[in-house]
Amino acid sequence: MKLSSCGAVKFKILVCLLLFFSFPLYSQEKYILWYFMKGKASGKILFIIPFRVYYENFASVILETENEGEKVNFYFYDIGFPGYLLRTIDFMGHEIHVRIASPSIKESLSLGEAIMKEWVEEYPEFSKHIKLEKRKVLPFGFKEFGKESFFFSINRNGILDTSSLKCELKPYYLWPAREEIPLANYDALIQALRLFARPFLPSSNEDGEGWVDRGIDLTYEFNLIGRILEQVIRDFVVFKQNKKFDVPYKANENNGIIYIRGEATPNVEIWSGYRITKYIREVEWDKNNRTILRERMRMEMWGKKGRGGYGEMELRKINFDKKRIEETLE
Repeated sequence: MKLSSCGAVKFKILVCLLLFFSFPLYSQEKYILWYFMKGKASGKILFIIPFRVYYENFASVILETENEGEKVNFYFYDIGFPGYLLRTIDFMGHEIHVRIASPSIKESLSLGEAIMKEWVEEYPEFSKHIKLEKRKVLPFGFKEFGKESFFFSINRNGILDTSSLKCELKPYYLWPAREEIPLANYDALIQALRLFARPFLPSSNEDGEGWVDRGIDLTYEFNLIGRILEQVIRDFVVFKQNKKFDVPYKANENNGIIYIRGEATPNVEIWSGYRITKYIREVEWDKNNRTILRERMRMEMWGKKGRGGYGEMELRKINFDKKRIEETLE
């Protein structure tokens, strides 16, 4: 597979996920957790000063589980597809970085270059303003991969225990630099799991085929994740959801697996004209074993003139054979 071809990175991620989900069972069942965020904005301030901002963020981990009484513990097992941050650096969009972390500097550089090439071709309205020397790939590595370097627990009702969240995966820039260059994908990923902490099963007095999750306010989660990822948010942005919203859920069952879906179009403001315009949550729940097979969430946030973006996260039980996957992706 030639990574220099357009679409190579997205194709490689897709192949990786298909392998996780489709291979027959090999050595041991695992889970994959991943998230992806993307946003962009451009225009002019006071009709004179142009601005161009692009942001893309991805991280994934492979997890193994251990049962402990009325909860399931999730432990780090391996890095999935390398985490990366692709973003414009200055306000006017004259420089862009791909910061990418993997155990191999060669892999970081080759994948980072492929991600950059793909972005340049996909977004010419941004890339035409950036000179070649301002398109930078910055490789990151990891100091260690301990079993508890990424950890959380979920109880037997499928609810995440937010007090259990722990992340010690700390990517570091591999080349000498005058100042620290951050990459906080994995810290953000562990805290984004807070979005899975709301109950998804109906209460005892609600209809098992349809119910409503009421009073959702994501102010805390938006501020927490945003401040982990970006200095500018820590310094200048305070998210504040202007009103709570409700999400209706529906469910159906097949052979002991309950398929649950909640969807809403809240249109509630979260910051400076930007609104949460879509909220989707899907869960596949094994009611006999009282375990999550899959949980996915997608949110969209948009302002005026097409400015904004979306975020998506998924936890899914998989079949994992690292050697087979690596050989397929070479």
